[in-house]
Amino acid sequence: MAWRPPLNRFMLSPTSPIFSTLHDISSRALARHELSVSKALDKTEELPRRMGEDNSGQYVYSSRLQSEVRQSKAMSSNLQNTLSHYQIQEGFLDSAMDRYSHMSMLAMKASDPLISELERARLNEEFDAIRKDLLNFSTEKVNGNDVFREAKKYELVNKEANLNWTDAKAEADARDQADPINDHYLSTITSEYEQDVISFQIGQVGINAWLGGNDTAVEGEWRWTEGPEGLEDNGNGRLFWQGKSSGSAVGGAYENWGNNEPNNAGNEDYLQISQAVQPDGSVGKWNDLRNTNSSGATYQPRGYVLETDQGKLLGVMPQSNIQLENVSLVPFYSSNYINLEDNEAAVDAQSKLESTMEILQGQKGNIASNVSQLEMGIDRLNRQIAAAEFSFARMSDEEMIEDLTKVARTQLLSDASMSVMMQARGINRNLTEVLL
Repeated sequence: MAWRPPLNRFMLSPTSPIFSTLHDISSRALARHELSVSKALDKTEELPRRMGEDNSGQYVYSSRLQSEVRQSKAMSSNLQNTLSHYQIQEGFLDSAMDRYSHMSMLAMKASDPLISELERARLNEEFDAIRKDLLNFSTEKVNGNDVFREAKKYELVNKEANLNWTDAKAEADARDQADPINDHYLSTITSEYEQDVISFQIGQVGINAWLGGNDTAVEGEWRWTEGPEGLEDNGNGRLFWQGKSSGSAVGGAYENWGNNEPNNAGNEDYLQISQAVQPDGSVGKWNDLRNTNSSGATYQPRGYVLETDQGKLLGVMPQSNIQLENVSLVPFYSSNYINLEDNEAAVDAQSKLESTMEILQGQKGNIASNVSQLEMGIDRLNRQIAAAEFSFARMSDEEMIEDLTKVARTQLLSDASMSVMMQARGINRNLTEVLL
């Protein structure tokens, strides 16, 4: 019997490379269509690079839309967190105002000259307990952040090592340079309230510390040379004391020198605040000292008092930022400043509390303003997010239609090619049989 070549030698098999290629093309077209559908359902999906090949302008615009949506969502979340903080703050402030109102009522009772000493002592004890409670309010934190943000903040920086004045100033200046929002400097004490705040910290931390004053320019002319006061008098600083211990305050300026200070013993030109406890139990008297970090120096500072003028907080927005007002509590740090020990003190306390309540009403207004601005900012961001997502959805729908068209086109091409191949397959079989 004569040899016959295998029939499939002259036929195109369905498993041949050409059929496989057509199948792959169809599969890829269907995969692209599935991706378009998926993106239409989930707008957070990254756009494929294929769009960039087909339409680079559309790809760049779509990518920018996605980036703006992510950025706006992050900003909206931050503003929402800030809004929650002010809502918590408002609750704290309402509670504080209730306590101040109760203190005012106690002061009114204690201002009656006919009450007994026993009753006055009871009123004063309750009054002081509420004052200490409010002091704790002022240091409350939520999620690691201060509930209240004072316009001025005082921090006793403990270096846990002997420190000279010029190094303390350099560190404060460096901190100021690194902070574009707030102003930091060695503290200048220009009021009894500031003295109370800082004395409270001195008593808690228990170290001597440097302040932002000296008489280096002219002996006996003590000036505040740091912060806003340091810019006064043509940059020479505000003059607050003239002479030694027998000298006097200039222009009614506040001072808190210790006994027989300043005395310039050993050329002492720099201002220090002391942790030494006074006979009345207070701390924080002032003393002049040399610019030294010697362990043998009397009253050697181991840190400094940093005063910060806190700038307004910013709510970050895409085009413009929201300026948020600082909200403070105005606590009374010292019972020496406000008490009900006698009729005169009670009248004075009532007057100070009335002023404080007016200030706190203004703080409530600041909270309301901040909340309103934040709510409007969040609403504006949400509208921007919705508009961007709508634009992106339109583009995703257009891409899905394009892919559907490509699927149909590829399917038609595949079907036509298959038909041609099958016909060719039949021709080859018949031709082979005729030839044989």
